[in-house]
Amino acid sequence: TRIADAHPDYAPALAGKGLALDAAGQASEAVVAFRAAVAADPGLVEIARRVDVLQLRGLQDELADARRAAQAGDSEAAIQSYRRALAASPDSAFLYVELAAVERQEGQSAAAIEHLQRALQLDPSDPATLILLGDSQADRGEIAAALDAYGKALALEPNADVEEKRKAVQQRADLEALPAQYRAIPTS
Repeated sequence: TRIADAHPDYAPALAGKGLALDAAGQASEAVVAFRAAVAADPGLVEIARRVDVLQLRGLQDELADARRAAQAGDSEAAIQSYRRALAASPDSAFLYVELAAVERQEGQSAAAIEHLQRALQLDPSDPATLILLGDSQADRGEIAAALDAYGKALALEPNADVEEKRKAVQQRADLEALPAQYRAIPTS
């Protein structure tokens, strides 16, 4: 460690430091040392692979923590773990979907919608994402957007449950289109 600290461009010492940190269970610090070693000597292909493995392992651990927290009902911890996982893998559509599901459960529909839209940018062919988006939009009273999301989901994959959701939202839209006096009849 002292040699690596004294010579920040000496690849063998940096690689050794990374190996020692990895063996000590300090994966994030090992990744930093390994990256520095590869920057100093791009020929260290095996060290570069170790970085990828450690990052993947860290992502898997973060995802497992997020799922455990969500199952235990600790939504805040789940949300934080999903955000850390997304920081490591910002192009993973399924991470955005899982985060959005927890956010929606917590009543954070606006954040859920934002994350679902990002997931759809990454994977526009996932009907489950479109369904969750429609549900979140319906929660917020965004009727036209919810109908659009359900319609797109049904176009990708026919589903009786989604068709029922779409019909219910359409009935809600039809009722809201009626004059206020007509909607007030049941409470008069």
